[in-house]
Amino acid sequence: MTLLRDAVKRLEETIAGSGCEDGAAALRRDPGGPRCQFERGADLLASFGGRTARVVTSAPVQTSTRLSSLFGRELASPEERTAALGIVTATAGFLCLSRRLHACDPACHGACMAELREEIGGRRIFTPVQVPAFSRELSASLTEDPAGAGIILLTSEALILEEGGDLAPGGAGVLLLGPSTSGVASLLCLPHWCPYGKLVP
Repeated sequence: MTLLRDAVKRLEETIAGSGCEDGAAALRRDPGGPRCQFERGADLLASFGGRTARVVTSAPVQTSTRLSSLFGRELASPEERTAALGIVTATAGFLCLSRRLHACDPACHGACMAELREEIGGRRIFTPVQVPAFSRELSASLTEDPAGAGIILLTSEALILEEGGDLAPGGAGVLLLGPSTSGVASLLCLPHWCPYGKLVP
């Protein structure tokens, strides 16, 4: 199982019998909003129950579906995983499990990076996908060997491309980054980094 599939399963268990499973979730393109410095790709807005969440992906999709249609699926394509990530994040926001659903103002990027550097300390970093902000700011700490890393940083792209989701079973040494991963992090009780993210745009 990957972290995203684990989160979908946990969401199914969390809302079982509540009636939420009959609610409609939607994703649509929504370019032009603030962008997390750790994310790259197309901007989507996911919604469920009146709550919205920002998702950034390299496999954009627009859809409207019942929440129950997400459960039991293989999530075989990046587009399906994009939809799942958006729906999980927006629904976690609706359930008040997650409060960082939108990116911070770009003015906060410097402080966020500085605090992340402090959080990491002297540990070696592995990330399974390229993150330009890391290449610029944390290059001296990066390693290409996950076994030699003290911490594994996962973005929405890593979850969607299924890169790195099972590198550290149980979440040891894993840190999920940005608003797009907040739903997965909250449902699986994993460490999450988005200190300046917002509940609403």
